[in-house]
Amino acid sequence: MNSRRSGLVVAASLLVGITGLIVAVAGPIDPPPGPVGSTNKPLADIEPRTAINATNTPGGSFSLFRITQPGSYYLTGNITGVSGRHGIEIVASGVTVDLCGFDLVGVAGSLDGVTAAGSNLDSLSVLNGSVRNWGQEGVDLGRSDIVGGRVQGVTARDNGSHGIVVESGVTVSECGAHSNGADGFNAGFGSTLANCAARGNTANGFNVAAGCVVTACSAAENR
Repeated sequence: MNSRRSGLVVAASLLVGITGLIVAVAGPIDPPPGPVGSTNKPLADIEPRTAINATNTPGGSFSLFRITQPGSYYLTGNITGVSGRHGIEIVASGVTVDLCGFDLVGVAGSLDGVTAAGSNLDSLSVLNGSVRNWGQEGVDLGRSDIVGGRVQGVTARDNGSHGIVVESGVTVSECGAHSNGADGFNAGFGSTLANCAARGNTANGFNVAAGCVVTACSAAENR
């Protein structure tokens, strides 16, 4: 046997060996008996929050959407207001509303963009979006005896009254309030405001109660 033929025989032997190894390692082709089950995670594990819509959070006489149970809620699209109604109404403690970057747009005669109703509520949060052109406040978490919570990443502009209103011990950060019909920010006792900007509001840029801490905020052309 010449050297060239010998090399071909060795290569063929190696190929057979490798093929046999692959066959030996591979699993069975046929599926196991029984019904085929899903391997996907349930929606509650993928998105453990509740979408704000007519099914999950149906509105009432004074709101398009009404949140009545504690939990985390999120928008799936923009909201356009209706005369005589709030956009989102919160009537339970322990609620977080993530606007997810969407826009709440009021119309003539509308009420608040996001509001809290009831008494003795605590730990309410509104995050990440814009609230504009509502007939009253943009975000109003100050009507009830609300303690704690936060407003973060929200821009309130061109609303008929205050831009953002909070009660006691609330943290407001990275928010803007522009061209509103009263105060840009109106904060109750012991609240914290950080990295916020108020511009062109009809009243005060920042109207804060005793015990508030205001850090790295700016105000211009208010009143």
